[in-house]
Amino acid sequence: MEKQNTASSEKITSGSMIAIVVIIFTGCWVAFAYNQNLGVDDSQSVLLLHPIVAVLLIALLVRVRKLIEVPSIVYMLIVMISLWLLINLSNMLMPFFFGFGLAYFFRFIVGGIQEIPLPFGRRLRVPKIVASLILFGLTLGIIGLLFWIVIPQIVDQTLGMSEGLVKFYRDTIAPFVAGTSEEKGVLDKIEDFGNNSSSSLIRKVTQFAKYEGQKIVDQMQNYLTANLGSLAETGTDFFGRVFRRFSSMAIGVGGFLTTTFLTLMVLIYAGHSLETYVGNFVDLFPLEKQGHVWQYLHEINKNMEAFLRGQVVVILVISLISIVVYSVIGVPFALVVGLMAGISNAIPTFGPFIGGVFAMLALLMGFAAGNFLLVGFLIRVVAIICAILGIQAIDNSLISPRIMSNAVDVDPLLIMFGVIIGASIFGFWGVILAIPVIVVLKSIVTVSKELCI
Repeated sequence: MEKQNTASSEKITSGSMIAIVVIIFTGCWVAFAYNQNLGVDDSQSVLLLHPIVAVLLIALLVRVRKLIEVPSIVYMLIVMISLWLLINLSNMLMPFFFGFGLAYFFRFIVGGIQEIPLPFGRRLRVPKIVASLILFGLTLGIIGLLFWIVIPQIVDQTLGMSEGLVKFYRDTIAPFVAGTSEEKGVLDKIEDFGNNSSSSLIRKVTQFAKYEGQKIVDQMQNYLTANLGSLAETGTDFFGRVFRRFSSMAIGVGGFLTTTFLTLMVLIYAGHSLETYVGNFVDLFPLEKQGHVWQYLHEINKNMEAFLRGQVVVILVISLISIVVYSVIGVPFALVVGLMAGISNAIPTFGPFIGGVFAMLALLMGFAAGNFLLVGFLIRVVAIICAILGIQAIDNSLISPRIMSNAVDVDPLLIMFGVIIGASIFGFWGVILAIPVIVVLKSIVTVSKELCI
């Protein structure tokens, strides 16, 4: 009996030593991996940083997690390696992220269409196939609106802007600086000031300023005439060149069209069998843990649907208000700018400013195209600034508190911290996905507390 206990003790001791060695090696690997430039191709040339090594380390950690007294260290290392894999393989995994994300979002939209709320607490129930057809029709309508109305307007406005810039420079900037046959410009006045001065140095400086300034004016006018002027006259050729250059990049490995095609394929399969894929994921866990996994997934789904429901309503309300306000102000493309302002409002902290940038750019395009004069442009700039501040104040005080009251309650400082961290790691997509990730993490924490009670 004592021999058996001794053998068992020696086996446990040797297993613990192996686990400690694996953990130490994995910790050194994680430190080395994060010390390299994440996502840079040069780091992939190091064999030790090959993704297969990371996967093997995760497999080893899973095997040794029961051999140590503090398994949380193992789980932390698994999370760190998984995050490293996610960052370095983000380009390759992007179609799967987009595909499953869109499949979940469409599932949420179809579920919302199936039960449309009516007055007096009643609900209009729509069959799933009908709801799917409605969503499909809305998607086609949006695409048709984009390609047949919005894009042609933007193309025409862009061509008008290029022609307006040339006209604005010729009729306003150049006469103001270089003068005309009837009125002296700034350069002429500088030269007259030097000629009236008793200092020879001042006269030489003003003459040099006049000569160089006139040269810059002529060069700028020639450049605008040769480039923007030809763009206004041959806009079709210009957009053809842009499209051909874009197409040559888009069809490459990892290009836009390739990513879009793969995303659509993943969306089709995931949308048809999303529940099956979730069930297969749960089956990867031990049988005694599957109940807990389902509990985590149900909590995440509940909080994510509440968050999406609130965000969709807020986006629609802000978009409608922005479209009306920008139409009254006279901002070009008020429909597109208003929709972009509503969508940008979903980005925490920076969203309202991004929406304001779209409005300012549209206003500049209209001004350069000659839609209104300088006074009208300045008045509209002030009106847009007031509109941005007013819409944001209404959103913060009335819309979001009422609509998002039933959604997930997340501390604003935590949101700001998550946005900054997401932007520093994943860039633009990190900003977009910051709140959903926080929602998932909060759901996990909530369920973990319930299981520990």
